[in-house]
Amino acid sequence: MLNADLKEFQLTSDFDELVISAVMAVPSGDINGIVQIVHGMNEHKERYYPFMDYLAEQGFITVIHDNRGHGGSIMESEDIGFMFRKGGEGFVSDIAQLNKRIKAAYPNVPVFMAASGLGASGAKCFIKKYDDCIDGLVLLGSLYYSPFSPVTRVINSVASKRPGSRSRSEKIFDTIDDSLGKFFEDPINSWRCSDPDVVLAYNEDPLCNFKPTLNGYQEMLWIMRNSQSGTGWQLKNPKLPIRFISGKEDTAMVSEKKFMKLVSKLEKIGYDSISHRLFDGMRHDVLMEKNSINVYKDIAKTLFSWLDRWNEERMEEAAEAAATAAAVASAEEAPVQQENEETVNE
Repeated sequence: MLNADLKEFQLTSDFDELVISAVMAVPSGDINGIVQIVHGMNEHKERYYPFMDYLAEQGFITVIHDNRGHGGSIMESEDIGFMFRKGGEGFVSDIAQLNKRIKAAYPNVPVFMAASGLGASGAKCFIKKYDDCIDGLVLLGSLYYSPFSPVTRVINSVASKRPGSRSRSEKIFDTIDDSLGKFFEDPINSWRCSDPDVVLAYNEDPLCNFKPTLNGYQEMLWIMRNSQSGTGWQLKNPKLPIRFISGKEDTAMVSEKKFMKLVSKLEKIGYDSISHRLFDGMRHDVLMEKNSINVYKDIAKTLFSWLDRWNEERMEEAAEAAATAAAVASAEEAPVQQENEETVNE
């Protein structure tokens, strides 16, 4: 990286003791804030290094981990695409655990989150309980869950035959590609990005272009379904600023109408600071598109606006604390002053 010092580390998952691979990029200059990044299905943390380098240039520390069953967060090579038992819950737990570690290391620095694809679904599951642990959330390439979609139906159909949680189904893989890629020409995975060079690199990367296990697909559905469920929202921080960003040609959101349903869903839950933007000509991986710099700039602008808000809130809190301290001191001085006056009068 040009603008940051890269530090690799591991953490043992509190959920099931799986060793999670992670990395932190620390800028050489002043720190404005921290961005925790959560990647999506069938990819790994290294795909986000260019984005992390850009944010480092803006003064943001970035932290990203390989989701369970992805990249380096596996026990053996056969675990790629396998999320382990109750992996959906573990997926969300890992996000929360890393977030807690970040906040402990930098207690007085604002922490934002940027999550893509399945990571965006996982981030929404995260804020159900922990929306007071971040200061802003960017949701990239949001997925729309439907129990009646071809993808959901084929996963449930294959699962009903009990082939085993580690089985890898060509039928599921082909159905997903047909469903998401039907509007685009070959090669496979063109639905992810309009840049053929990015698609080629993706297809040649064994840590991206793999067939997940049945367990991986089932846990993916659990995360998506739970993220859209109306239950379990504690709404500790209704003022949490949230920004939805997707490509206009992203078939994973199904349609612009479905995209807006995802936005309105969080508004109905009670979040009152939500914004959104669709980028023309872009598909699912908006951070990897030809004109991704425009997405980068949008996110940076958003982060700095949230940073201004965070600083204003800290100043207001400091002013309130000072006023309270002054009031307490005044109240404590009053009896002493009265006693002194009585002594003089005697």
